[in-house]
Amino acid sequence: MSIFTPKGGILMKRAMLLSGVIFLLLISCARKQTGETTQQQLDPAKLLEQANQLYAQGNLDDAFRAYGLIYERFPTSREYIDAVIGLSRCYSDYGNYEKSFDLLYNLVRENMVPSRVPEIYIEMARYFEVNAGISSVAGLSNEEQDYEKAVEYYQKAIDYPNSNDLDAKAYAQLRIGELYIQMGRFKDAILAFKATTTSFPGTEWAKVAEERLQEFREALDKVLQEGPSSASAATDTATVTADTTNLPATPPPPAPPQKTEKSDTTVAPPDTSKPELQFK
Repeated sequence: MSIFTPKGGILMKRAMLLSGVIFLLLISCARKQTGETTQQQLDPAKLLEQANQLYAQGNLDDAFRAYGLIYERFPTSREYIDAVIGLSRCYSDYGNYEKSFDLLYNLVRENMVPSRVPEIYIEMARYFEVNAGISSVAGLSNEEQDYEKAVEYYQKAIDYPNSNDLDAKAYAQLRIGELYIQMGRFKDAILAFKATTTSFPGTEWAKVAEERLQEFREALDKVLQEGPSSASAATDTATVTADTTNLPATPPPPAPPQKTEKSDTTVAPPDTSKPELQFK
């Protein structure tokens, strides 16, 4: 039969249509397989490791994108909480403090992994510690209010019932003591340090608390040896000063940058030029 006959032309059109459908199916399958391969190549554990390294190196933009990939594409992964904490720190470093806090607040509200809630509360407390530092340098009046809020969230970490993360809770108790020193409430600071040693014995932070208590003992001994004329030294912040290093020091996210020295009275404007998440 000739393809130039009416019947032959119809058969030819059907063959061409069938070939087109098969071609489209092949292309669709290829794209699907490519997408699956790309998704498999994005290992959230490796992404988190890379993001933490980039953050520690000060490469904030690339760290932000790496955390963002986990946040957007792997919301059910074990690395998701760490990625959100990392994103929160990045937003804080960019000067977007509200977004930083909102990410943490939503984590607590979702309550995906109850055992990690104390760690998230610690990050929320850090938010207020950072705010207090900014208020202090800028000469604002709400520094003590921020410290009080930080104490409140550290206490939430300690009191949270559905987690047995003693290391995080011990750290929170220690930080309460340090904040009380910042506020000049030395008796409360001593009680907080004692609570760290008695409630969380054997932890790293209990050892640090014992060292802080020893500093108080040495300061008191000095006052007693020098007599009443030096009694004012017992309540001088120069005698026992708050430890502001390693804030916070709870794994697994990278430790945040060290706080600036208080002698620096300048306040740099926040960098709000946050890069957009770019997925390839």
